[in-house]
Amino acid sequence: MPLVRLESGNLSSRVYQTIREALINGHFEPGTRLKIGALAEELGTSITPVREAIFRLVSEQALVMSAATSVQVPYLSPDALREIRCIRMELEGLAAAQAALRITNGQIRELEAIQRRFVAAVRTDAKQASLHNREFALAHTEP
Repeated sequence: MPLVRLESGNLSSRVYQTIREALINGHFEPGTRLKIGALAEELGTSITPVREAIFRLVSEQALVMSAATSVQVPYLSPDALREIRCIRMELEGLAAAQAALRITNGQIRELEAIQRRFVAAVRTDAKQASLHNREFALAHTEP
C-alpha cells in the first residue's frame, strides 16, 4: 500500500505528518530501513523535507539512526512494550470511564460498528485491524 502523494503547502510539516501516521498505522515493520530518496519519490517531494521529517522522527525516538545514512524503524524491547501497555491501560481506562458518563446511544452504535469491523479484520488483516482499533480509540465521543 503506497503512501499518498502530497500537494504543496508547508511541505516539511506535511511530510513529517505523513511518515508519522504511516509509522503509527504499521505501514513500516520494525527493522525496516527507510531510504530518504525512495520516500521523497513516493511522496512526490524533494529529499529536503523528507530528510527534515526523518531527523525530527529520530529526535522523537520514533526512528533510529545507526549510521549517517541508515535510518530504521526501531524494535521495542519487551520491557518497553510492558511499560507502554501499563501506561495505556491506566490512561485508556480513565478515558473510557469519563466517556461513559457522556456517551449517547448513537455514539454507542457507531463504536459497535467499528468493533465489528475490527473483529472481522483481526482474522484476515492485522494492519486493517490496527487501523480499526485506532479508529475506535479516536472516535468522537462528545455529545
